[in-house]
Amino acid sequence: MKAIELHQYGSEDKLGYKDIPQPEIKCGELLIRIKATSVNHLEVMVASGKMRKNISLDFPWIPGYDFAGIVESSPDTQDEFMPGDEVYAKCYGRILCGVYCCKAGTSGP
Repeated sequence: MKAIELHQYGSEDKLGYKDIPQPEIKCGELLIRIKATSVNHLEVMVASGKMRKNISLDFPWIPGYDFAGIVESSPDTQDEFMPGDEVYAKCYGRILCGVYCCKAGTSGP
């Protein structure tokens, strides 16, 4: 899979477009093929290093906490999200996570 990674604090000149291994999904997580993402103002501030006293990064870091896409798979057979569902999500940390995720056209928590 492809990702844009930051390997040290800085601006867009510190970003690199890389091939990275697809993470293994765990119970309670979804694998989502991302179709659209953004980098919000907080992520820009964190990436610059201006907030490192409050929010430190483990490098390499992948920005793009807010995204929309399509569920590829879920290890939970009882999960409300099924492969093919269109979703939007907010993710902190890993690309693969479950902070919250809603089917497209519904409201979040």
